[in-house]
Amino acid sequence: MKKIVLSLAFLSLAFTSSAQTKEETITWLTEKLSKNAYCGTAKITIVTINECEMVFSTIDEPTKWSQGKVYRITAPTSITSLGRFGQLQYSFDAAKIYNGMTQSTYKQNSTDNYLYIQEGEENLKNRIEKALKHLNTFCKKKEETF
Repeated sequence: MKKIVLSLAFLSLAFTSSAQTKEETITWLTEKLSKNAYCGTAKITIVTINECEMVFSTIDEPTKWSQGKVYRITAPTSITSLGRFGQLQYSFDAAKIYNGMTQSTYKQNSTDNYLYIQEGEENLKNRIEKALKHLNTFCKKKEETF
């Protein structure tokens, strides 16, 4: 009986030790999103990534009538999937984007985000989707009484 318990303990250790830590996942996502994420036609700059959200900034292309406007976009890590074109997709409750310039919060009409992932490496979209879902498991959910 003792051998069975020890064998199960070693076997479970082997499976759990290969999982990425929260910090490793954030580092990997920062690297991949820096190279492969964009908003419309503009490249994005990563401000921060944590277990619950990603904060990006992007600049509108300047025109002869206006200077480029800087936008700050906050995207939850609680994605449901990546769309066909690499857009972050959410359940309707999580589909929010924050405009950092006006500090206004609004609910989108769709469940897609304005951030897109381009396929820079083989199977990159699937790997980013899996990493975001893994990272979101570390996000503490609000406990509601009812």
